[in-house]
Amino acid sequence: EELARFDTFKAELDRAAKLAVWNPTPENVERFFVLQRAALNQSSLFSDQYRRLVWGRPDLDYSLKRPVSELGKRDWAETRQADRELFLRKISRDVGVFYVFRANCSPCKVFSPIVRDFSRRYALTVKGVSVDGSENAYLDNYFVDRGQLRSWGIDNPTTPSILLYQSSSVDPKTGDVRPTRVRLSDDRLVEVAPCLKPRGCVTYIGAGVMAQDDIVERIYVMLATRPGEDY
Repeated sequence: EELARFDTFKAELDRAAKLAVWNPTPENVERFFVLQRAALNQSSLFSDQYRRLVWGRPDLDYSLKRPVSELGKRDWAETRQADRELFLRKISRDVGVFYVFRANCSPCKVFSPIVRDFSRRYALTVKGVSVDGSENAYLDNYFVDRGQLRSWGIDNPTTPSILLYQSSSVDPKTGDVRPTRVRLSDDRLVEVAPCLKPRGCVTYIGAGVMAQDDIVERIYVMLATRPGEDY
């Protein structure tokens, strides 16, 4: 019965809206706003009931996972940054970054020093990939692409772009997957997403100019979280 009443009200509101737009007489416009006000009142009632519910049911309160208050957001952001940096430093032996660039790429000129500083800040191996054979004044560690990108499944790469390399999690002798866990600042253990390819995994994580924090965030999301749990 309640669903039927909702469908009837929705149809009336939709009809009133069309009439008010197509034939905006005072009566039609008033009818639409009266129904719209009723819809807003119902939405307000739902919103109020929802907040009263989550106040007493922390398990349903999403803001505990992703705060919305200014103080909560600040604390969450600081904890998140500490966790990302700790995570990246602890897995630095097993991951690295390929930086794809070319000479006639204006964004590459902006992004190259950012990538260099990122490598220094996090002590993470960054290897440049020159698409056109050009050098890079900010990277000593680079090689010229001679088909490597295509072998990784990347044709006509956008420049600049960042690829994440992760060493294999598969034991070459037994074939078993070796789990890797990292303990974060709140003593929480995070299991690193495994690489199931024997020769390691290369993943495209972004193209264009990015801030250092954005690179770290993408690596953290890809390796330390599961789809849907941190969004």
